[in-house]
Amino acid sequence: MEPRFLIDTNILIYYFNDHIPANTDKLVDNIFLSSFNISVISKLEFPGWKKFNAIQYRRAEDFLKGNKK
Repeated sequence: MEPRFLIDTNILIYYFNDHIPANTDKLVDNIFLSSFNISVISKLEFPGWKKFNAIQYRRAEDFLKGNKK
């Protein structure tokens, strides 16, 4: 069985702001391409992050709807 990951709000924010450390960015990319879950709380918190501009907000919503980054 393929491992599944639970992604929290901070990981989503770091990912969307390209702040994932260089030594783990490929791993995170692979997780997002394979099998992961986002909690209901993170789905509410993530788009409400106060530093998103309008374009980033739309990207975040698309991502949560299943349309990748």
